[in-house]
Amino acid sequence: MLTATFQELGNVALKFLPLHQKTLKPSNMEFSYYYTMEYLPTRYHADEHEWNNRKAVWNFKDGSCSQAVLNRLAEFIRKECLMNPYDCVICFIPASTSKKTVIRYSSVARQLSAKTGVSASLSAISRRMDGEAGHLCGKTGNPTKDFDFDSRVFRGKKVILIDDVITRGRTFVQTADKLMANGASSVVGLFVAKTVNPDWNTCEA
Repeated sequence: MLTATFQELGNVALKFLPLHQKTLKPSNMEFSYYYTMEYLPTRYHADEHEWNNRKAVWNFKDGSCSQAVLNRLAEFIRKECLMNPYDCVICFIPASTSKKTVIRYSSVARQLSAKTGVSASLSAISRRMDGEAGHLCGKTGNPTKDFDFDSRVFRGKKVILIDDVITRGRTFVQTADKLMANGASSVVGLFVAKTVNPDWNTCEA
């Protein structure tokens, strides 16, 4: 059973989980991912810690990632890339628009690179066209169909693929699959939070 840990941030306690591995197997490849906390959708009643976790996720989306969350992400990256940080690269699943991608990840990329010694790139994966956020319009088909991949950034490297929240994992799996097809040596997902939903909590991500 997982044991939550609490980290004070000012007078706010974030309910972190151990960085727990889950694996998705879309075809002939398996992709592992990790997350730091659980995210309870707003249609459900939340206690104080669940509200604090929600706010931490929302702040990350808005480009105001807390140092507590940054430290958890950096801790994982240091361990995952301990042997040779130069053979790894931090990439990001694009937000719904190019502007939101820059707002969400610019500071995170800079700080994670400084904390871990692993290079970080906002240009490795980009959108051809801006769209609506998946939680607003729902995700249908292939959510990565408008993604462009600059393989010069990640060819032959282990990719630490970061996003805010993982729910069922479709975007993560399809992005990881394309990274591998374009030359990445391996892909590991790292998420601020995983959606928990009491209505389907027995389903896979």
